[in-house]
Amino acid sequence: MQVFACFVVIAAALWKAGAYHNGPPSSTCLTLYPKHSSDIQTGTPPFELRLSATTYAPGQQITVEIIATSPNRTFKGFQVTARRVNNSTNPEELLGIFNTTDGDSKVITCLGQPQKMLGHATNATRAVVNATWTAPTQNAGDIVFHATVVENKTVIWYDITATLRTSNNNNIQPPVHTVPPVTTLPGLPDWDECGTSKGCFLYPGSSKTTCSGDDCVAALSYRSSGDLFTFELTAEGQDFYVAVGFSEDRSMGDDQVVICTALPGHQTVQMSYNPTTRKTTNKQYTIGLSNLSTKQQNGRVYCTFNSTAKLVSIKEDGSSRTFDLGKEKYYLFLAWGPLYRGTDVISKHTQTAISPDMMDLLTISGAVPMLTGTSALITSALCLAAWCLLKP
Repeated sequence: MQVFACFVVIAAALWKAGAYHNGPPSSTCLTLYPKHSSDIQTGTPPFELRLSATTYAPGQQITVEIIATSPNRTFKGFQVTARRVNNSTNPEELLGIFNTTDGDSKVITCLGQPQKMLGHATNATRAVVNATWTAPTQNAGDIVFHATVVENKTVIWYDITATLRTSNNNNIQPPVHTVPPVTTLPGLPDWDECGTSKGCFLYPGSSKTTCSGDDCVAALSYRSSGDLFTFELTAEGQDFYVAVGFSEDRSMGDDQVVICTALPGHQTVQMSYNPTTRKTTNKQYTIGLSNLSTKQQNGRVYCTFNSTAKLVSIKEDGSSRTFDLGKEKYYLFLAWGPLYRGTDVISKHTQTAISPDMMDLLTISGAVPMLTGTSALITSALCLAAWCLLKP
C-alpha cells in the first residue's frame, strides 16, 4: 500500500486514459458524480429522463429512457438510480432492479446489491438510451429516478430527475434503516474541555507550533459513553468538507471514513469507505450515526456527530468490513478540502493529517499527551511527530 495520500483522488487522468469508457464505477452509486470535471452544468439540461408510467404497483416493469431534447445533442456517459423521495426517512435506499439488452449499456452492483444502477458500457455516442426497471416487490411509496448525463468529459448534467408515484398510499413498506437529519450546529466546540472530558487532536499548521482549537488549521475531539462515541471536527476553509478516517495503518486503504459538509443547502454527514484497490472513497449508507450537526462560520467548517461503536462498510466485492471503535485501536486521519460546486460531493483534499499512534478511543488522558489540553506548548519537532502532514 502506498503512503497515505488523500481521501479522494480526482479521476481526470483515468478518464483521459479511457479508464471509465466501459461504465461508471460502483463507487459512484450514491453520488452519481463523475469526478473528471470540476463543475456541473447549470440551467435547463438538453436531456430528459422519461418513464413509461406515472404510477407503479409492486413488481411492475417500467421503461426508463434518457433522450436528447435538443437537435444534434448527444452524450457518451450516463448513470441512473431509483430512490425514495428526498423527504422520506431514507433517500439513500436504492430501489428496484434494472435490466438492459443494449450492448452499450449495463447494470451495476451497488454496495453488494445487484442491478441497482444503470450505466453506459461503452463510450459510444448516443442520443437516446432505454432500459427496463422492475419495481420492488413491496410498496416503497413515491420514488424518484436520478440521472447524470455526461455529454463529454467536461460537460456534465447532474441530477436530472423523474418522479414515479405509488398507485396506493396504503401499506407503504418502511425503509430498512432511517437516515438521521442533519441540523445546524447551535454552538461551537468547547476546546477548553480537551484532556478532561474529551480527547483532542489539534493541528496548528506549518506556520506555527501550537494552537488551542478554533485557531488551529484543523482539530478533532472525541469522547465515549458506553457504546456511543461523540466526535467534533473543524477545519479551515469556506465551502469545505472535513473528514475523519479510522485506519489500522498509516496508509490509505481499507479505512472507515465519516465526511461532513456544511454548505448551506448541502449540510450532510456521510459514511464512506476507502477501498484497498483504488485511492478513492466510496460513499456508504448512513448507518450507525446520529445527532448530526454541521455549521459554516468565520471561514471554517464545523461538525458534530454520534457514532455507535461498530461501524460496518460494504467492500467492492460485496463483503462487509466492521470497524469496532470500542475494542480496536485505529490511526485517526483528518482531511479537508472543497466540494464540487452545487453538490455535497467532496473533491480532492487540500491538506491531510494523521495521528502519531493507533488510538484507544475509550482513553482520554495520556493517549497523545502533547496534544491534549489547550495550554500545552508544542515544539515544531513534536508537532511534526504528532501530525504527519503528507503531501497530496
